[in-house]
Formats: sequence, structure tokens, C-alpha cells
Amino acid sequence: GRDRARGVRRAGGVSSILSDDRAVREVLLEAALPAKPGTVHVNMATISPDLSDELAAALGDQGCGYIAAPVLGRPDVAAAGKLNIIAAGPAVDLDRVQPLLDVIGQRTWRFGARAAQANVVKLAMNFMLAAAIESMGEAASLGSGYGIEPDKLFELVSQTFFPGPVYQGYGG
Repeated sequence: GRDRARGVRRAGGVSSILSDDRAVREVLLEAALPAKPGTVHVNMATISPDLSDELAAALGDQGCGYIAAPVLGRPDVAAAGKLNIIAAGPAVDLDRVQPLLDVIGQRTWRFGARAAQANVVKLAMNFMLAAAIESMGEAASLGSGYGIEPDKLFELVSQTFFPGPVYQGYGG
């Protein structure tokens, strides 16, 4: 707890990926502030845009930068350094942390100077992922009712209409 917080306060750059708004608030707003002026914090968690705005303001008040950089990709994708990173925040801060993002990601998608914009894009992507999974379930149910094997159906779907990681990764 306290040792980590001291380390964060001394660092010139910090990245984190925590589970939810509560955890991010606890670590960043309650434990890590005040931070060393000039520090840039890269928050890779999927959090609410409101909390992202709050973090940007709190860190900005300390003379620090804040980048929201939630990621697209499962743990195996992260291990391979192939994440897609959705990033937003001041360009000068994004430029400073780009080398870190390049190590873990295959591409950084920049979405503006307001950090919360990255969080909005990630939430939109999660919505589309949930809708895709729901539609796959509906399609599997329809096909199963007529004796069609779901694996065969999703092989067709993922190699024709939707040849991407969502249908290939979640469709089987």
C-alpha cells in the first residue's frame, strides 16, 4: 500500500490497469496523490468517462498528465504484444508514453485531447462485443432448432460475413 504509493509519487511515468472505477479511485485518488509534478499516468482500465474526467482534473491540479488508454484484447493477445490501445489525452503526454504503448500494442488508436474520449470509445466497443455475443447465441439457438451444428455455423460466419477476432474468438 504505502510503499507503492511512495513509488508512484516518485515516478516520472506510471501505468495501471485495475478492475473497475472503485479500484481506480482508491489507488489513484486516495493512495497515489500527491504525485510528482510532470508525472504522466496511463490508465488502461475500462472506467467511466466521468471518473476519467475526475482523474484528469485531479492529476492536472498536481501538475501531472493523464492518459486514458483502455485496451482491446484478451490476455493471450496482451502476452503477444498485440493489443489494440484506445488512447486519449493531451498530445504531448501521449507522445511521451507512446514507447510504452508500442511495447504492448500493435496499434494505438488516438481519439482526442480529452482522456474520457478513450473511455467512451472502449464502452462503445464493449457494447458492440456484447451485442455480437448475443446475436451469436440467437443464431446458434435458431440453427440448433433445425439440427445445425453451432461450430459449423460459426465457422461459416467467421470466414465469410464476420472474419474478425470477435466471431472467431467467441463464436465456437
